[in-house]
Amino acid sequence: MLLSKLAIAALFCAAVAREVVHFDKCSPANYEVVNYYADDSKASSFPGTSNTCVASPNWHSFNHCTYPTGTSGTWSLASNDESQPTGSVAGTFNNGYHTFTCKRDDDHYAYTDGHGSRCVSVFYCVY
Repeated sequence: MLLSKLAIAALFCAAVAREVVHFDKCSPANYEVVNYYADDSKASSFPGTSNTCVASPNWHSFNHCTYPTGTSGTWSLASNDESQPTGSVAGTFNNGYHTFTCKRDDDHYAYTDGHGSRCVSVFYCVY
């Protein structure tokens, strides 16, 4: 009986999705986006236009945006955040529902956009 309870608990935990926000840089078009994912297991693909917000001209000169869904996002990133080690806390992101803690990512490949720009994850924020 104990084994079956543990198995059920493991399945439940595995099925719970974690919200995440990724700050991605895309080139050669040279733009920065803030992508929202309701399920972090899908964060290695384009999130869809309703979950992408272009931070123009970049994250440091523009600290908020509105997603096509109407949800706003605001963030505060340290000025030296990109020079910090992977995993270090870089700031916060808030979408009006949750405050996420942002950490320096490892610049891994995330996806290629519809125009051929390669996007890498610079920061990830978890709730």
